[in-house]
Amino acid sequence: MCGGSLEVSEGITVAECEYCGTNQTVPKAMDENLQNLYNRANALRIKCEFDKAEKLYEKIIQADSTQPEAYWGIILCKYGIEYVDDPTTFKKIPTCHRASYDSVIADDDYKSAINNADISQRGLYEEQAKEIERIQKEILTLAQKEETYDVFICYKETDNEGKRTQDSVIANDIYYQLTNEGFKVFYAAITLEGKLGSAYEPIIFAALNSAKVMLSIGTKPEYFNAVWVKNEWSRFLKIIQKDRSKLLIPCYRDMDAYELPEEFAHLQAQDMAKIGFINDIVRGIKKVIEKDEPKQNVVKETVITTTASNTNIAPLLKRSFMFLEDGEWDSAVEYCEKVLDLDPECAEAYLGKLMASQKVKNQVSLKDCAKPFDINANYKKIVCFANDELKNELASYIEYIKTRNEEERIARAKKLEKERIARAKKLEKERIAREKELENERLERENERLDKSYNRAVELLNKGSLLSSIQLLEPIKGHKDSKTLLENAICRKKELIITILAPAEQNGKWGYINEVGEFVIKPQFDKADRFFENGLARVMQNGKYGYINEIGEFVTQPQFDEAENFSKNGLARVKRNDKCGYINETGEIAIQLRFDYVPWCHNYGDFSENGFARVMQYGKHGCINEIGDFVIQPKFEWIGAFSENGLANVEQNGKWGYINKIGEFVIQPKFDRASSFSQNGLACVRVGEYDNYGYINKTGEFVIEPKFEYAEGFSKNGLAYVREEYERSGKFINETGKAFEQYGEGSYYYDFSENGLARARHYSYWGYVNKKFEFVIKPQFSEAGDFSKNGLAAAKQNGAKQNGKYGYINEAGEFVIQPKFESVEKFSENGLAAAKQNGKWGYINEIGEFVIQPQFDCASNFSCFFRKNLDDRNMRCQLLKQKIEKRRLTIVRISEVEKALAVQKAIYTENAYKFFGEGAKLKKAAKAEIPKLEAEIANLKRSLK
Repeated sequence: MCGGSLEVSEGITVAECEYCGTNQTVPKAMDENLQNLYNRANALRIKCEFDKAEKLYEKIIQADSTQPEAYWGIILCKYGIEYVDDPTTFKKIPTCHRASYDSVIADDDYKSAINNADISQRGLYEEQAKEIERIQKEILTLAQKEETYDVFICYKETDNEGKRTQDSVIANDIYYQLTNEGFKVFYAAITLEGKLGSAYEPIIFAALNSAKVMLSIGTKPEYFNAVWVKNEWSRFLKIIQKDRSKLLIPCYRDMDAYELPEEFAHLQAQDMAKIGFINDIVRGIKKVIEKDEPKQNVVKETVITTTASNTNIAPLLKRSFMFLEDGEWDSAVEYCEKVLDLDPECAEAYLGKLMASQKVKNQVSLKDCAKPFDINANYKKIVCFANDELKNELASYIEYIKTRNEEERIARAKKLEKERIARAKKLEKERIAREKELENERLERENERLDKSYNRAVELLNKGSLLSSIQLLEPIKGHKDSKTLLENAICRKKELIITILAPAEQNGKWGYINEVGEFVIKPQFDKADRFFENGLARVMQNGKYGYINEIGEFVTQPQFDEAENFSKNGLARVKRNDKCGYINETGEIAIQLRFDYVPWCHNYGDFSENGFARVMQYGKHGCINEIGDFVIQPKFEWIGAFSENGLANVEQNGKWGYINKIGEFVIQPKFDRASSFSQNGLACVRVGEYDNYGYINKTGEFVIEPKFEYAEGFSKNGLAYVREEYERSGKFINETGKAFEQYGEGSYYYDFSENGLARARHYSYWGYVNKKFEFVIKPQFSEAGDFSKNGLAAAKQNGAKQNGKYGYINEAGEFVIQPKFESVEKFSENGLAAAKQNGKWGYINEIGEFVIQPQFDCASNFSCFFRKNLDDRNMRCQLLKQKIEKRRLTIVRISEVEKALAVQKAIYTENAYKFFGEGAKLKKAAKAEIPKLEAEIANLKRSLK
């Protein structure tokens, strides 16, 4: 009743509110979903949004038809019951905002509430129903004494700040226009002026039931749906269902007709901005009210009798009654007034005015009036001045009308009751049929969804994507053979995968979580990267970098100023005290930190396929092997990465050329700038200081002449970006130098994903092209990412409706996960993607549901550490140890052989005793041993390289 929260023990259905002190009925035991529906419905009802609340109570009944509190909630909404404070007792008492001729006690929903209630609930329902019934009777009694109206104006008087709305100004103008036309108009600002709030409902009820036309006025959609405005027009619509002669006309302005409430969809609306709007409304109302006037089949002449001495009265009276016969009501009243100017007590003149007000053409037709006219001011004058015969005749008409109306009311009530019962039975049948149909449709949709997930999971399993398939199979394990597939996939996962982890930040520290969102490596790092394939991850602690393994143990303590990814040979570049070197996967220093600089640009600085890494020492660049020995001495100003054709671009003495793997020039340094060779075997070079870019092959010959002002190397997609002199923007060319003009100026293309699609930008918008560079997804996104293995790509839709949110599209460019995230990542191998919502990061699956709720300050995607990778890591570490040990043994052997060679040589010199001392017995070996030892030394030194 008061909106407060109730603390209810289990099994209790009636409780006392600690806020207002009243006894309250509460719902029976139910699940959380029904409880939420009750709370929402009650909140709306307390705000007097009865229609919305009623729909929610009906939802509860659809879910559980034994809930008495839901039926009672519908009763409170039907009759617009609001509980207010009694100023004398300070208790909550009901007020009625939706009075009705229908009794609460006879209402089917009330009966359902009583039938499903327990003893405690039933007593409170019956007590409150009696009170509501009493209030209704008072309202109906008062309403009978109220005036009748032709037109009801429905509008919003003030806005949220208490200022007068534009709607009220328009309503005021319409009111005076209609009043001047002779219509009786209900206009709240004037009709209810000076009335107490408690007296509003009888007046509004009488006006709603008597008015033939309602004008619902609004300049904003929210004004039409304001609580009390909607209360009036929704009640009038229900009255129209019973009385088709009534008409509701929506009148709008400064908005689109499609923004009107859905309930007005079948009505003819009027645009108030249209010239002549009010005149059209007046004409329309006149037609409606005249159309509803009953036609007279029998016309009796009204006998005019007068005792007045003035001989001018009779002709005037006769003229007035002639006007009445012709239906000229205003003229009839005008002549009656002329008579009354001559004789103020002329009963026949008041009779003429009475007939004109009731719009009847003869006296006898007064008994055909819709309502008794005993409260009419003209009738009261007739009673004062007429003879007994006229008074008795009019009294008989009134009695006839009352008897007829009562009989009609009873007959109508019986007919309506029969219709209601028949309609209820029909609706119940339709409801059951519709529920079955909806259930079948739901099951069909559910099966389609399950089949789609199942087929996708099977497809991923066939591709070897275990983790993504497990994510899809887990929710559908009751469908087909999903459970068997899931169990097999989980077994394979245990065999192949050691762990699956993702870095996540919480309270300013980073740690690693598992697939259910639990921290398995607690947050303790300043920074944390995803795990490399070898099961190691780079982390920062106290401003220094180190590496941890999959269980969070440091394999290398945080000690480096910089640290990079591991190469395929198991080495990672590190930097400390401005010196660079390399560590291995056991955390040991494999190559001492002795280099001044190791450039890092894409794959530069990493060990390439030929086992070389580029380094700088003493201001010059060269290449080392994985042992740390120079295989190309540091003698160049710059050296690039080796391309697939075995050549690297180098700078020497200000000119650029290309060397092979032993450091020899294959293409002499003759260019002013040169890039690495692309996959198509072409390299971009510049001749001269400015604007002379072209492309050469591996022999140094120009395949595309140097004619461009600016140029870039060829991408993996086979295109290179160039710009000629005076061009505003550049273009793309292929390996023959031909311009690629698929979309021309303003377009930019990126490399292809596994599905054969590449991101492409056309001016400010992103789309996707196929390998023919045709847009298969037109440029429409403000941002877009590459496609993941599951066929989804992150995209940010262009337009205000999305509010800058990200979603995921499929290969047809359709959003399969709607744009609702603030930021997103690509999908990981396990079928999960990091996504940000409401300032926090969580993880979603392929249908956009959060499987790990947003709770982290920051997060990255999952990494999978396979058992095979652990074996590979152990093998690399073992091989590297063997290589280092072999090198050490080779160096020891060289030393031993060199000593043996020195001994042999000394034997044949006069200084032998200096080596071996006086009296030494020297065994002379054959002189042939000396070249053998020298050859062995040479071979051992070669093996070191």
